[in-house]
Amino acid sequence: MRESTLIQGRYRLLGLVGRGGMGQVWRAHDESLDREVAVKCLKPPGSRPGPRETVALRERFRREARLAASLQHRGVTVVHDFGEHDGVLYLVMELLDGHDLSRLLELGGRRPLPVPDLFDIAEQMAAALAYTHGRGIVHRDLKPANVVRTADGTVKICDFGIARLDRGTGPAAGTAGGFPMGTPHYMSPEQITGAHLDHRSDLYSLGCVLYEIATGAPPFDLEDTWGVLVGHRETAPRPPRELRPDLPGDLERIILDLLAKEPDERPGDAAELGRRTAEARRAGSPDGRRTPLRRPPGSAGRLPEWAYGVRTGARAVAGRPPRSGPSAFPGAGYPGVLSGPWTGPGAGAGAGRSVPDAPGGEDPAAARRPRSPAGAAPD
Repeated sequence: MRESTLIQGRYRLLGLVGRGGMGQVWRAHDESLDREVAVKCLKPPGSRPGPRETVALRERFRREARLAASLQHRGVTVVHDFGEHDGVLYLVMELLDGHDLSRLLELGGRRPLPVPDLFDIAEQMAAALAYTHGRGIVHRDLKPANVVRTADGTVKICDFGIARLDRGTGPAAGTAGGFPMGTPHYMSPEQITGAHLDHRSDLYSLGCVLYEIATGAPPFDLEDTWGVLVGHRETAPRPPRELRPDLPGDLERIILDLLAKEPDERPGDAAELGRRTAEARRAGSPDGRRTPLRRPPGSAGRLPEWAYGVRTGARAVAGRPPRSGPSAFPGAGYPGVLSGPWTGPGAGAGAGRSVPDAPGGEDPAAARRPRSPAGAAPD
């Protein structure tokens, strides 16, 4: 694909706004309806995958299109069209006027977001997840880069590239080819072990997102992937009010409840989370604190074999440019299972257009930028 390409006689590509290991996102003009859209294209990996890997990638992209198109909620990115052009699968989505939460932290000098914004984002995300979970869909890659806040304040969940229907039990519901999928800084404990995932895994990831935008750092802010994964599995997160004393006590308790190691200890569902958040907003800021989370007995240091050698990937508060090159499990032969870095042309500031991640779950934290001349861009 290149600039000015006309896809299916309708979508004129105007400029590349981001690329990852397995995909590209373009700003485009829909010449039939005279509107700007985002076009996400599946780009064949440079590693020349075998026929099985190619089929798996194409099916994953088709699944994303089907799942995302089935969702009709103001808190989820709208999908307009899907097809194939010159052998390249493409997905047409709304082009969002705003920034993802990762970019919002960057624009604010990596300072935490104001408390009213935290409540607003938490409530809107809870409503969107209540809807998606109600339709049996588990996102599996919630992170700041996959949540966009538009210019009018609407919060939208993006990138359903590794989402799955919550059917049955067993490792297949949380893995691809036997390997867990997701972004280490935001993976639930059960996601790390490759266990069956349900909607409560998304609630844990949401807790990680809220912790980060409330404090400026994810709950386990480490460079070492092993340390991050052990943190999710074994270590109680530091109470966020130790990092930000002005955070309301009720909101801290909600975040820590979402980060419970055991799914049964988290809020029952996103609807319950929404109710608790609304009540906490109305109640103000009580001075109570939640007791530390229980550490699973006798489980220190136990992580699955796949965790060795896996890199953390970029996170929103990194004090350096994102790492280069795709992330993958050692010897897996399955590219881009864990989220890798995302690169886009230029680095602007201020309001801009945002679109979801390219396929493969790459992290677009450095790519969503103002429309032109800089680029804009959700495991």
